[in-house]
Amino acid sequence: MEKKEPELIDYLRIIWKRKWIIGIGTIVLMAAALVFSFLVKPVYEIDAIIQPGNFFVQDQQGKFDQVVVESPQQIADKARRKSYDAMIAAKLGKDEGVLPEIKAENIKNTLLTRLWVKSSDTELGKGVLRAIIDMVREDIDLKIEVEIKNLDASIKNNEILKQRSIEEIEILGKKLKITAQRKKDIQIEMESLKGKIAELEREQLSVLKKEDRTEIESMAMLLYSNEVQQSLQYYEVLDEKLSREKLQEENITSAVKEELSKINQFDNTIKNLEERKGRIDRTKVIKNPSVGSEPVFPRTGLNVLVAFIAGMIIFTLVAFLMEYIKKSEPERI
Repeated sequence: MEKKEPELIDYLRIIWKRKWIIGIGTIVLMAAALVFSFLVKPVYEIDAIIQPGNFFVQDQQGKFDQVVVESPQQIADKARRKSYDAMIAAKLGKDEGVLPEIKAENIKNTLLTRLWVKSSDTELGKGVLRAIIDMVREDIDLKIEVEIKNLDASIKNNEILKQRSIEEIEILGKKLKITAQRKKDIQIEMESLKGKIAELEREQLSVLKKEDRTEIESMAMLLYSNEVQQSLQYYEVLDEKLSREKLQEENITSAVKEELSKINQFDNTIKNLEERKGRIDRTKVIKNPSVGSEPVFPRTGLNVLVAFIAGMIIFTLVAFLMEYIKKSEPERI
């Protein structure tokens, strides 16, 4: 007699027939998963977020570009490569083998690094994260201190140069006063000489007007002429000295303007350096090491759900196997 192919209803009948085996077996498996979840020590995720220190550099257009001392990705890579593990173990007084694995990532589109560990010992996990944060901060802030010292040195150097320019302006100011006094003295002497020349020319002219001059008057006229000539020559000398003093005054005034321009440049440089210094950010802890509210292992709900699904599958197969064995027994007899 040809065997009839089993239909879906046949499978359902078997499942219904063996429902107690499937149900009780699944419940036992779920209970075992539940007991396992309560007996196993829970593992929690402890995480922290840091922002590495950064400073600003001014470009040729005067804009400030942010520069990180060490990129968040570099920090994450070093943590994943266990670069800090030996130092953390030494700091905590633990064996390196008992430390939880440190994981890290650069939070996308930010300058933040997230660090985390999974451990059943939450205090140890926090200690590990605090230790690595301290090490990262110390490493980066040491480089920032160098940048701050360089900026302070530049500020001090510009302040010294500015003070020199101020002192130079004071010296030039004194020179300018001396030059102005010399000009004034020369101009007074020139005015006096002009008056003297004019007087001599008047006396010379009065003698020339006389038709019957005495020998003494003729000699006097000659002396007047010589004295006028000498006075004119001396006037030219004074005029040349005055020109030199004016040129000296112009040079000093130009030097003062140049020093004032330097002072303005020094002030701008100092202002920019102080602004750069003020924009420096040291490494910040955005989120202190904290424990998640729920354990990452075991997950009781997930374990029970998996046990339920596995129990249904396993004991359904057991039910079919039992039915198959039962049907096969008469045939063997």
